[in-house]
Amino acid sequence: MVPHSVDKTVFVHSPLNYKFNAIRLVKLLPRSRPSDPVQCTLIIEDLHPGIEFHALSYVWGSLSHNKIFVNGYSFEVRNNLYHFLKEKSLDRDFCLHKRFWVDQICIDQENIEERNHQVNQMAQIYSSARKVHIWLGRERGASDGVMAAIQTYKSPPVHEDAASMALQCFAYLSEARYWNRLWIIQEILLAKSISVMYGPRTIPWHQLEVILNDILRHLEDARKPVDDIVYAESLRSSNLGRFILERQKMLSEGVDGAARLFDWCNVIQLSRQSCCTDVRDRIFGVLGLVDPSFRIPVDYSLSTERI
Repeated sequence: MVPHSVDKTVFVHSPLNYKFNAIRLVKLLPRSRPSDPVQCTLIIEDLHPGIEFHALSYVWGSLSHNKIFVNGYSFEVRNNLYHFLKEKSLDRDFCLHKRFWVDQICIDQENIEERNHQVNQMAQIYSSARKVHIWLGRERGASDGVMAAIQTYKSPPVHEDAASMALQCFAYLSEARYWNRLWIIQEILLAKSISVMYGPRTIPWHQLEVILNDILRHLEDARKPVDDIVYAESLRSSNLGRFILERQKMLSEGVDGAARLFDWCNVIQLSRQSCCTDVRDRIFGVLGLVDPSFRIPVDYSLSTERI
């Protein structure tokens, strides 16, 4: 039974058993109409080998809250997650076949002991998920056309216009605020498989790799105008470009994300262009990438100075 708070209509998390590496998973319930409320169930599972689930990687965003229902009780989530839940709850097949780990719902954010425990498990969670789904946000501006163009892109481009379009589409996606979030670095690098969602459209991560590889070949062509080469170089050094190349490096070395570990110098270099709200997350938000011999325990009760 779900425990009750003073307000009998508000959802309260049941305690997790830390000894068994317990996590919570979200099952989104399908909606028939856009006007229907967003509803989901939340279950507790042990994080053991072979567990079947997906993980969401996204930006928390503004403090505005929106009401959903978890196990029949009201629960507030921020705008960006709310748009994801609204979008995907209209996809019946998606709802029926996927269980998600979503930090905003699956962690009791008011419980510091639980936050410490769950953040300590982040590397295992994202490396164990069957797929990590990147959510760039709801459809806006040119996003739908950009995603459609990327979905249908073929390499190598058959003419200069196709190459130019691919470059522009990659540039558009690289400007999404998602790529500036510090937490997403380990979420991307530890993932077995990745999809990228923007509004109603989804593309495989591999498609972005293909486009970047074509952009890099563009750099090697001395016949191209200097301005084009400079622009292409800026895309390679963008956060999106850097993360793609880092994942490719892992794969070329025959190492999966869960086994690739760094020292602090490498991690700081990798995250130098990334942002976080809580300064302590400069450390806690990348711990999953650090060799265990260099890690420190996650403890949000400590001040920045103590850490």
